[in-house]
Amino acid sequence: MGPKTVFAQVRDQAGNSSGTFSAAIRLIRSTLTGHTDYVRSVAFSPDGRILASGGHMAIKPRDISDLVGR
Repeated sequence: MGPKTVFAQVRDQAGNSSGTFSAAIRLIRSTLTGHTDYVRSVAFSPDGRILASGGHMAIKPRDISDLVGR
C-alpha cells in the first residue's frame, strides 16, 4: 500500500477556511470494532495519538498504538 499524500482544507461554521495543506499517511488494515453500522467518519487528535471513529449514534475513541501492528 505504501504512503499516500492527502490534501485538506478546514472550514468553520462561519465560512472561514484555512489554506490547503497536505501530509503523507500510511494506510493500515484494521477493523474498528464497537460500531453497529458503518463507520462514517474518522478524526485524529491534534497530537496524533487518538483516533475517533463515528458511526450511527456512536463515537469511539481509540489509542493509535492499539491499532498499529494489527
